[in-house]
Parts: sequence; C-alpha cells; structure tokens
Amino acid sequence: MNRSGWRSHLTALLTALIACVGLLSLSTAPAWAAAGTITEFSIPPAESDPVGITAGPDGNLWFTDSASAIGRITTKGHVTGFPIPTANSGLFGITAGSDGNLWFTEETSNKIGRITTAGLVTEFPLPTTCGSSSGCQPLGITAGPDGNLWFTEASGNKIGRITTAGLVTEFLSGVGIEGNKRARKKGGGKEHENISCDDDTSINFFKKVSED
Repeated sequence: MNRSGWRSHLTALLTALIACVGLLSLSTAPAWAAAGTITEFSIPPAESDPVGITAGPDGNLWFTDSASAIGRITTKGHVTGFPIPTANSGLFGITAGSDGNLWFTEETSNKIGRITTAGLVTEFPLPTTCGSSSGCQPLGITAGPDGNLWFTEASGNKIGRITTAGLVTEFLSGVGIEGNKRARKKGGGKEHENISCDDDTSINFFKKVSED
C-alpha cells in the first residue's frame, strides 16, 4: 500500500473512532443533564420555605429552611432535614466554612449557627442586640480569605466576623443615617455617591444622596 492509501485508511479509522466516542457519551448522559432543564424536588414538611443554599464540602447541597431546620440535598435529589435547637430562629444565609462545616445565620434569634456534615448543630449568640428587641438580624454570610466567616447585621449597621472557634467581633459599617449626614456635610452640599441604608433595615440599598 502506498503512502497516500495508508493515510486515507488512517483518517477513516480516526473518524470512526471519534464518532463512536461521541455516541457513547450521548447514550450515557442522564436525562436531566440537558442544558437548561430544571428539575424541582419537594421538601418536607409542606410548610417549608427554603431561603439560602450553598455547595457543601461533602459534595451535597445545603440550604436553610424557615421551618427551623437545615436541609441537605444530594445531587440525586434525596433530602434530609436537621432541626435547629432554637425554634422560630429565622434561618437565612448559609455558606461552607474553611473548617469543613456549614455556617448559617439566625435572623430572629440573633445567632450564628454551625452544622457539621454529619448534622451536629452548634449555635453562637451575638455579643450585642444592636439596641433592638429583635436583635441585630444577621442575614448574609460568606467565608472570608482569612479563614473566618463574615456576615451582615441588618439592624445593627454592622459587619460581623466569627472565627471557626465561635469568637464573634462586630465592626461598624460607617454608613447609614449618621454616615450620610457626615458625607453630605463633607461634600459641601454637592451631590455625590455614598453608600447608605434604607429606612427598611431588612435591606441595604446603594443610592445617591445630596444636601437637604
């Protein structure tokens, strides 16, 4: 066989091999893997109200549930609930920590919680109530580059930090009503950009402020 014929046969063989691999990958792909396909999984009990969700270090997804429980769902859709010791705690944000556990906020009980992938829960009360009967209302939480967990306090105009050992430190954010007044005064009455808190302390907004 001459060189040209040899190349022709090799090209045909490689083409057939690539086609077989492609067909095999399509035949083994699960039905839900099609792009854009959404599958919903029911969460017990019926009155559940899932809020935050994050990927866990165990390969599962973990979420907060208003029914005072932390939920775990496998990638196949199997759900397990882990009750929180404090009832009506207003579970909100959740994130994976550097310690291999999941950390979450308890808005109405003024606590930060930790749950292991085995389901063991520990709660850490915040050191202050931010002068409010409803507490500091911790909401969002995320893992920081320093290995600690950082969270927002909607009622306290603060950012909180909690170590994986449970030590909490609170920092004034420097924004809000008083911060706006100082910024407006420093601006000499000229309109400028500033970060401020809305009157509804449950949500923070970015907005433009000017001299009254």
